[in-house]
Amino acid sequence: MHEWVKQLLDFAAITIPHIIMLGISCFLLYLAIKKGFEPLLLVPIAFGMLLTNLPLAGLMEPHGGHGQPGGLLWYFFQGER
Repeated sequence: MHEWVKQLLDFAAITIPHIIMLGISCFLLYLAIKKGFEPLLLVPIAFGMLLTNLPLAGLMEPHGGHGQPGGLLWYFFQGER
């Protein structure tokens, strides 16, 4: 891999699994919107995949205290306990 690609990935805080999952989510969005394969099922799944794999989005960050809110998915999973 070229050095500039490594520097770009480090700067963006994105890893290879993130890139793979972003590609899969874009492919599912394409199938749902352009090809019409089960759009009511695939669009929410693909959009959720897209949001959770965005680098530095912090959707799973815990509550930071001192008025710092946590990520949205962190609050959703608090109801499981």
